[in-house]
Amino acid sequence: MLQSKHRPASVTILALFVLSLSAWNGLRLGSAIATWKILAEYGAQPLYIATSGGFWLIAGILLFGGLWRGIAWARKMAYITAAGYTSWYWCDRLFMQTPHANWPFALAVTIILLSFTLITLLQRGSIVYFGKT
Repeated sequence: MLQSKHRPASVTILALFVLSLSAWNGLRLGSAIATWKILAEYGAQPLYIATSGGFWLIAGILLFGGLWRGIAWARKMAYITAAGYTSWYWCDRLFMQTPHANWPFALAVTIILLSFTLITLLQRGSIVYFGKT
C-alpha cells in the first residue's frame, strides 16, 4: 500500500509564492500583448516584456506543479529557478529600468525570499517530501 506524502507547510507556502509570481508574470505577458503599440510608442520593449513574462510564467507553473506534488526534480528546479529569477530581476532592474531609490528595500526582500527558499528546501521534512535527490 502506498503511503501518501505529507507536504510540509513551508513547501506549501513556497509553492503558493511561486504560483503568485507565475500569475504576476502572466499579467506582464498579457499586459505587454494588450498594450503593445503604446509600449512601443513610448520606447519600451514589448517583445522583451512579453517574452520574459511568458518564460517565467511557464517556468513557474512547472515548478509549482512539481513542488505541490512533491516530484523529486522540483527541488533541484527550485534552486535553479530561484537563482535564475533573482539574476534576471536584478539585471532587469539595473540595466533595463530607470534607477529607483528603493533598491535597499528590494535587496532586503530578495535576501529574505532567497533565504526562505533555501531554508525550506534544505529542511529535513522537505528532503523527505521530495525524496533523496
